[in-house]
Amino acid sequence: MVVAQVGREKAIITRAGGELAAFSNICPHAAADLRKGRLARGQIKCHEHGYTFDVRSGRATWPEGEGCRLLRFEVRVQDGQIMLRPAWEPRAGA
Repeated sequence: MVVAQVGREKAIITRAGGELAAFSNICPHAAADLRKGRLARGQIKCHEHGYTFDVRSGRATWPEGEGCRLLRFEVRVQDGQIMLRPAWEPRAGA
């Protein structure tokens, strides 16, 4: 896991299923710092309460039925650099 500053947000960048994924370092359940969490098999587990999220979809995988989601970033590689944009920002012209 690598942490990057994106505007006023911090994003965690990692690989999941061979692809880059990026998401906020803040747990949506209780605002814990996900950098202290454990990443395994494409899921990040929060160190405070054990909430687990799929880093590609942002969906909570534990506890089942939990409605909170990770804030994710769109990722692309351009000229060898990783470029991030918050997935929740409106696109230009939208």
